[in-house]
Amino acid sequence: MGIQNLSALMTSSDNRSASSGFTLIEVVLVLVISGILAAAAIPVMTGMYNRTRISGAADLVTDVLEHAKGRAKANPIAYCGVYFEYGTNRYYIFDDVNKNRSYDSNDSIRKREDLGGPFEFTASSSDPLPNQSVIFRADGAAVAAGEIDIQLGSKTRTIGVSSATGFIRRL
Repeated sequence: MGIQNLSALMTSSDNRSASSGFTLIEVVLVLVISGILAAAAIPVMTGMYNRTRISGAADLVTDVLEHAKGRAKANPIAYCGVYFEYGTNRYYIFDDVNKNRSYDSNDSIRKREDLGGPFEFTASSSDPLPNQSVIFRADGAAVAAGEIDIQLGSKTRTIGVSSATGFIRRL
């Protein structure tokens, strides 16, 4: 009786080891499903990444404009402005010493910088900035109202400036 039980136990153990694990079809099926899910997720993740990058760039431009506005309030002798170089990602913070309300060779450049990344400044189609710049007076108001677009591929963020108050807003 002991040998029969041992034989039955070995037979049952052999059947278990032969049926444990995954078949090739199951493994291939899991890989195909994983590939389909990854292919569907990549465009969504790329879109989220680009939205985050352009929002960060818009935040930076808003901060730069706020800095220029604060500088103008602190220095009543000169207007302070930000010049945006269209077609690039470069901007200049400058003192409009001669108060001609535009960026020119007589102005004192305080900071010249790139946004970093593949961004591009473009004129807003609805309310473009005059002379590609925003200039603030000592009272914090802007000399003229306008909007600037920041583009990253097909994504665009617009920043507007009110002339009466100098209020800076992301649209």
